[in-house]
Order: sequence, then C-alpha cells, then structure tokens
Amino acid sequence: CSLNLIENPIYHVQYFDTINEGDICVWRNQEYTTAGIYCDSLTTVSGCDSLLYLNLVVHPRYDFITYDTICHGETYMWQGNTYNKTGVYDTIYQTIQGNDSIYELHLTVMPTYYNSLSHYLCSGDTYVWHQKELTEAGTYYDSLQTRYGCDSIFALELIETPSYQFYTYDTICTGDSYAFGENIF
Repeated sequence: CSLNLIENPIYHVQYFDTINEGDICVWRNQEYTTAGIYCDSLTTVSGCDSLLYLNLVVHPRYDFITYDTICHGETYMWQGNTYNKTGVYDTIYQTIQGNDSIYELHLTVMPTYYNSLSHYLCSGDTYVWHQKELTEAGTYYDSLQTRYGCDSIFALELIETPSYQFYTYDTICTGDSYAFGENIF
C-alpha cells in the first residue's frame, strides 16, 4: 500500500496600511481607527486556514492651542500674521506623513479707557485730583492699569476763572442801621 499525501499550504498574508488620526481604515468590511495588528482568516478550497494580517499605523494629528490677550490698540504677531481683533484664528500645516498639524489662537482684545473731565477753579483756590493738589489752569493726565494690564488714561482740563472783589462805598448817619446782603450793620 502506498500513501500519496498532499500537503496543502497555509497562507499568511500581511497587509500594511497607514491612516491619519481621525480617519478610518476599512479592511475586510471592518472599520479600524486605532493602530494595531488585526487578523482575519479564510478557508482555502482545500479546507486549510489562511491567515490575513493588517498592520495599521495611525499617524497622529497635532493640535496646538494658544490663549492670549492684548490691549486695545496693540497688535499680536502669530504664525507670520498680525492680529488686532478678538477672535479664533488657525493655521494648518501638513506633517511628513500628510496629516494635519493645527495651530489655533484664541485672542482676546481687552479695552482701554480714556476719561476726560473739565473743572473750573477760582483764582487762588486748590483742586485735589488723584491725590495731587492743583492750583494752576492746564491739562493734567494720570494713568492707571486695568486688571488685564491695559492703560486707562484720565485727563483733567482745569480752567481758571478770575475771582472778583467788589467794593461798596456808602454812608449812614449815626444811629441808623445799614442792610448789606443778609447782614444788618
């Protein structure tokens, strides 16, 4: 008796694929989003298993977020551009693997304040403003910073008004009284 034995081969087939983070790889009617080695099997016509392997590489996506503030009237340089308004700005670059690197800027423009005041000062009087004693006409400035570090400007226009002295000359007889304003002399 002779035996004629035929050995049927078992196949090991490897597939390699790469995707970018956030993309989907469809292999053998299955969806994959995570890097790894995945296996599936088939049966050959001779009844032997054939193993299929997917080696999936997922290239990461890079997100860089920056939060910053500036004061009104200032500019902000970022990624080669100049900004001066509140907003969300982004720039997208591609890595060597072809996936996106996203740079995002959240910029807030804080207000600055300008407050002006006019005040009349009689000649010879003193006016106290921001802990300063002022005696002369002119425009005075002071600045403070807001809690965000932005300047607030205060301006005072001090206007000097002359003071006048009026002399009244009058005569009365002895024993008479004289009314002047609300006083009686």
